[in-house]
Order: sequence, then C-alpha cells, then structure tokens
Amino acid sequence: MKAIFNFAIRGDFQGILLSSILISSAEFSFSQDSMSRKDTLNFRSEVSLTNNGFSFNPAFTLGKPAAILEMSIVWKRFSFEPQFRFSLDGKPWAFIFIYRYKIITSKKFQFTVGTHLPGMPFITKTVTSGGVTSNTTVINRYLVAELIPTYWITPKTYIGIYYNYAHGVEAEAIQQGHFLSLRAGFNNIKLSKQFHMSLAPQLFYLKLDEREGYYFSANMSIIKISFPISIGSTMFNAFQTDVAGKDFNWNVSVIYSFNKKYVAQ
Repeated sequence: MKAIFNFAIRGDFQGILLSSILISSAEFSFSQDSMSRKDTLNFRSEVSLTNNGFSFNPAFTLGKPAAILEMSIVWKRFSFEPQFRFSLDGKPWAFIFIYRYKIITSKKFQFTVGTHLPGMPFITKTVTSGGVTSNTTVINRYLVAELIPTYWITPKTYIGIYYNYAHGVEAEAIQQGHFLSLRAGFNNIKLSKQFHMSLAPQLFYLKLDEREGYYFSANMSIIKISFPISIGSTMFNAFQTDVAGKDFNWNVSVIYSFNKKYVAQ
C-alpha cells in the first residue's frame, strides 16, 4: 500500500490545481445565465455540534467542542460546498470554500474535480512584543486541488479514491500537502423500520512538507427516517506517522440537516 500511495503523489499537481480553478470558475460564471426552465437547484445544509473538533490533518485540529455549518448548493454538475467551523466560545476555527465539478456522471462511475478557494484555518499563536506576551489569531490560506473518482457497486455501496494537493500561501504555512485515501461507503444500512446507519471507512496517506503518516479512519451516522436530527461519530488511528498530533482521535456529533429543491419556472 505504501508503494501505491507514494506512486500516486508523483508529478506536477500545480497543473491540476489550475485546471480545477478554471473549470469551477467558468461553470460558476455562466450558471445563472444558462439556467433553463425546469432546471433544479438543490440546497442542503447541516449544522453539527461536536464534543471534539478535529481534522484528519492534525495540524488543523481544534481539540475542543465545536460547531460546524456545512452547506451544499448543487446545480447540474456543479456544486458549491462552503464550511464554517467555530469553537463553542464563538472563535472561528476554519472556513473552507469548496467548488466541485462532475466530469463523468455515469450510473456506475463518477469522476469529480474540485478546488478550495481558499481553505482558511485560524491558528492561535503566542507572541511577545515590547516585553508583553499575548495570544493572537493567524489565518493561513491554502489553495487546494481535488480528484475524486468513485465507483458505485450498488445504489447504496461505493468504493473510490480521494486525493487533494494543498499549497500554503503564507510562508509560515505548510507549503506542500498531499492527502490520498482509499475509501468505501455503505449507505442506508437498515437497523429497524425507523432507523438506518451509514458507514464510511478509509485508509489514507498524509504528507505535510517532509513529514508523513499512514492512517485508518471511519465515519458513522445513525439516522431516523423523516427526522432532521441524527447522531454521528468520526475516528482515526495512525499506523505509522511522524506528523505532529495525536495518533488516535474521535468525536461524537449531533447533526441537524435541511434539504430543499428549487425548480426554475
């Protein structure tokens, strides 16, 4: 598996980043003008409260209770998926502005490209000036390119690959970040007449400048049919890593979901 991960990150991904930006920007620019009658705009939002805000990138982990707002606006093959993350004391944790475009949309196989313009983690640093020590918030901006091929084995089960390349804009930010995962999804697993579960395990490789690690993670959610509130949990465990941060982490979240469809008349 190590050989697969290392092979996959070779090459010039600056071109991927530029291509993703151009595709997303072009689609977004013409979306409103080209929307025809009976086109459907799908809007989804989730608000979650978690006991432990963490990221699969340990450098961006909050490590305390958090609130997360995730939105998804989907029109045809294009989607805009911003995320706003805060600690429960109201301080921003991270803002991420994600644009995605589905190049291939067959029944069994989908291929999506995306970009984060930008991803912005908020980092608290201790600084000393004039003999006075204080905490200050620093924003590091990242430009990210995504590649997401997915194969659907059944309407409820998929396997796929997720890759992103991140470049830090500021000199103090991580300059070269690679995230590559082999993942699967099992949706709508029936627990009873009223409840079902979704499970999404993955094996992933993380490289941040000169540091790297190999991990397992899983997302699980339990959902009541026709009820907007669900319970979710996420965990990850490192097999081998020299990336700073915890080797094992997990959380539990309460999630409120809202869905709406808008049809052009």
